[in-house]
Amino acid sequence: MLQQLCDESVGFAGESGHASGELRSVLASTQLLALFREYEELGVSQAARKLGVAKSTAHRLLSTLCVSGLIQRDSSTSRYRLGLVALELGLAARERQPVVSCVMPYLEQLRRRTGLTVHFALRDGLDMVYVERLQSRACEQLFAGVARRFPVHATSSGKCMAAFDDDLARERIAAGLRSFTPKTPKDPRDFVSSLGRIREAGYALSVGETVDGLTSIAAPIRNYQGKPVAAVSVVGLTNKVLPEVEPLSNLVRCVGQTLRRFVN
Repeated sequence: MLQQLCDESVGFAGESGHASGELRSVLASTQLLALFREYEELGVSQAARKLGVAKSTAHRLLSTLCVSGLIQRDSSTSRYRLGLVALELGLAARERQPVVSCVMPYLEQLRRRTGLTVHFALRDGLDMVYVERLQSRACEQLFAGVARRFPVHATSSGKCMAAFDDDLARERIAAGLRSFTPKTPKDPRDFVSSLGRIREAGYALSVGETVDGLTSIAAPIRNYQGKPVAAVSVVGLTNKVLPEVEPLSNLVRCVGQTLRRFVN
C-alpha cells in the first residue's frame, strides 16, 4: 500500500528524481508515525513489516524521526515510542479546536451526573476520534491502552453520525466493517438496519462492540443544517449502563442538543 501511495504521488514531485525520493521519504515517515496510533511501541523489524519496507529503510526512518523528537528510542529495549514533540503537537491540535474549550463544562457536568466516562468525538474520514475522554474512576483501568480512534461502525459515536449521514454509512460499508469483538457489526444489512433504529430513537447504543464488557450511549451533535458534525457519549460497565439506558440516553441527547450552539 505504501509503495502504491508513493508511485501515485511521483507526478507531484516535478521532474527531479531527487524530489520524488524526498516525497517518498515524507510519505513513509507519515505512514510510520500513523502506526503509533495502534502500537505503543515498535521495533525496527515490526515497523519494516508493517510498512512493507526493508529493515534498513525502517531503521533510517526511525532514526530520522528520533532526531526531530517525534519519537524516542528506549535504550534498554531498542524499541521506539512517540516522543515529547508528538505530545506537544497533539496537545496543540486539541487546544486549537475551538469547539473543545466550549463544550468542556457540559462534558464535566455530564460526567458528574452519570458517574460514567464521557467522550466527545469528532469525525476524521471514516473514523471517529475521541478528542476528549473524561474518565470515571470506575472505568479508569478498563480504558488503559484503549485507542482514541475507531471506525465509524464500531462505536456508538460513529453509528449515531452514520445514522444521519447516508454518504458516511455507504462509504464505511464499502471500506469494510472491521471486527474488534464478536459483537462488532459485520453484516452491512445489520449495520444499515441498526441505523434506522438509531434515527428513530435519537441515540445509538453499543454493547461490547468495541471493548468487551463496556457499553456506550451516544447522541449526535448536529449543525443548523441538521448534519452531524460531532458526537457525545457516556461509557461504563455493561451491567451498570444497560439497566439505566432510558435515563442515560435522555441526558446524552439533551447534552447533544445543547452543544449544537457551538458547532457550525
